[in-house]
Amino acid sequence: MALVERESGIANLLAARPACPALEHVIAVGAAQGQGDLDWADALLRESDRFAPVKTTGDDAAVLIYTSGTTGPPKGALIPHRALIGNLPGFVASHNWFPQDDSVFWSPADWAWTGG
Repeated sequence: MALVERESGIANLLAARPACPALEHVIAVGAAQGQGDLDWADALLRESDRFAPVKTTGDDAAVLIYTSGTTGPPKGALIPHRALIGNLPGFVASHNWFPQDDSVFWSPADWAWTGG
């Protein structure tokens, strides 16, 4: 597992790291560069140039999903980059960890919804 951290949390992360044996790599970004195992800028330099990076902001569109039509006709909903991190744990849990033998997974949202 890897974690990307910036200056506001790097000290606390490094202090807690001994209690997190699954944390293999700390990637430092911003003013935290030089304090992790790898700097974000250096990691980007190692990547393939097959795709050209595009600068985006938190409010730029990242994913287009479609509603189920519960309250009206189904429609597209454009999800911004800033919303992805909040939705990520649900996607990881539901798609990577489940189903397993004898597992129970409860969600407060219908599975057709992005929150589910």
